[in-house]
Amino acid sequence: MPARKAPILLPPAAEPHPGYVVLRDSREKPGQGWTFAVSAACGGTRAATLQTGDYTLVGYEHLLCVERKGSLTEFAKNVCEARFRRELERMAPFKHAVVILEFDMSDVMRWPEGSGIPRSRLSRLRVTKSVILAKFWELQRDFPTVSFIFAGSHGKEVVSSLFKRVVEKYARH
Repeated sequence: MPARKAPILLPPAAEPHPGYVVLRDSREKPGQGWTFAVSAACGGTRAATLQTGDYTLVGYEHLLCVERKGSLTEFAKNVCEARFRRELERMAPFKHAVVILEFDMSDVMRWPEGSGIPRSRLSRLRVTKSVILAKFWELQRDFPTVSFIFAGSHGKEVVSSLFKRVVEKYARH
């Protein structure tokens, strides 16, 4: 089986870009997540080892933290893990802490349909729709400064808009 190609990341820029530059955690799996191309607003994407979250912006590392959950299956695994709660604890102090959920509430309501879990394992499934919903509300209650956004298939667009708004807000001050 051929190896997956890693996303194309920019080397450190010789001259600063007038817009923002995205930092993507170097531990994001190849072929997953987002890379942002150079545009009028964006100076592209660089890999970095982030202490918290999957994405931030150069110069805004202390203000902005974005965690990406690429599927409901990934989220269902994470909501029951202490490791995910620790990640949210680290995110909570950020001025802009966001978890982008690349699925919709309708996906939660249909769980485990579409999850890819084999039928033979469904009867032993411990993470039910009720568990996912209960954990989701617990996380919102316990981490009120972290925004959870159901972005569906528009996660990258939603985050791009967030990046622009954050830069606009702080560039004026």
